Amino acid sequence: MATPTLVIGLGGSGLKAVTHIKKNLLEANQNRLPNEVALMVLDTEREVKYTAGGWGQERSTQHATGPVRIDIGEYIAMVGNVRALGDAIKAEQYEMLRNPAAQRNQPYRHMSGWFQATYYLDIAGLPDQVWNLDEGAGRYRQFGRMAFFRNIDVVEQKLKSSVQAVQRASQGTTLYVHVIGSLAGGTGAALFIDVAHLVQLITRDAGYSQAPVLFGHFVLTEAFRGTRAVKLNESGVLANFNARMYAGLRELTRLQSPIIRRSGGYP
Repeated sequence: MATPTLVIGLGGSGLKAVTHIKKNLLEANQNRLPNEVALMVLDTEREVKYTAGGWGQERSTQHATGPVRIDIGEYIAMVGNVRALGDAIKAEQYEMLRNPAAQRNQPYRHMSGWFQATYYLDIAGLPDQVWNLDEGAGRYRQFGRMAFFRNIDVVEQKLKSSVQAVQRASQGTTLYVHVIGSLAGGTGAALFIDVAHLVQLITRDAGYSQAPVLFGHFVLTEAFRGTRAVKLNESGVLANFNARMYAGLRELTRLQSPIIRRSGGYP
C-alpha cells in the first residue's frame, strides 16, 4: 500500500514536475495510479501544454507507451480576463481611504488589502494582454495570487475531493503533501504559502488526527539558465527573476518567525 500522498504542482514548473511524477507512478504500478495518491496542478493557462515521454498510441490500461499528461480532472485552470476585477479592487481601495469601516462589507476585501491596483492600472499601465490570464500570470506574482483567490471556491472543492479520495483509499492518520513549483515566476511563487495554508485547513476539517506533513520543492532562478523559454542573459531578466525569488523566500521566512506566530500567523 502506498503512503497517503497529495502532490500539488503550481505553475508551469509544477505542471512539468507532476507530469513526470505521474509517468513514474504509472510505470511502477502497472500503468495505474495508486489509489492512495492524488495529483493536481494549479496554473494560469487554459490548456495543458506539456506531456512526458511516450510514443505511439495514447496511454491507457491497454497501451503503456503513449505520452503522459495531466488530465482535466487533475488540472485547475485559473484563467480569464481580470481587468474588470482590478478596476473593482481599485474602487474599493479608494472607498476604504474615505471610509475605513467600509472594508468589512466590500466583496473583494480579501484582495484589496494587498493587490496594488492603482500601480498596475495607472502607473505601470500594463497592457490588456497581461490582464488576460489565459496564457499565464505574465511573471507578476500579484496576478498569480489574484487568479488563486478569484477561483478559490473551485480550488478548495478540488482540494477537498482529493484529500477525501486519499483518505478513503488509505484509512491513514497522516497525509503527506508535496507542493512543487518555482519561486521565480508569477504563479508558483505567488501561491505556495496560500496553498499550504488551505491544505492544512482542509485536512483538519476532513478529520485527520494529525496535521499534514508538508514538503515544499521549489526551483530558483538558476534552474532556468539555458532553457529556451527563459533568456536570463537578456537585460533585466535575471534581476526580475531574482526579485521574485527573493520576495518569496522573504515571505516564507517572515511567516515562520516567532513574531508572526504570536500575532496569529497567516494570514
